[in-house]
Amino acid sequence: MKDLLDKILLEVRNNPGGTKAYEDLYYICRETMKTDISLGVRYLKCLSDSIERVMPMIENENDLRFIFNLHKRVLLAAAPHDFEAYLLYVEWEREPS
Repeated sequence: MKDLLDKILLEVRNNPGGTKAYEDLYYICRETMKTDISLGVRYLKCLSDSIERVMPMIENENDLRFIFNLHKRVLLAAAPHDFEAYLLYVEWEREPS
């Protein structure tokens, strides 16, 4: 499973504008977590980092909305196992004040 995760993560990094690889990585991470939680969470965190880097560069509104919502799902999936993801998810739509 790790090899597949590595390949998809490489595709995410090589093609930051393509949203399909991001979604593929998310679903493979979720499947991985059924047998190896720490591996799945580690790649979810890599996916979250990649999303944060690419978000400011996305110009298409539909792609931006998709990536934004995917990021929220990534954080939710990782939150029960990663404190940082939990904190980011809890603060997701909180008012700045």
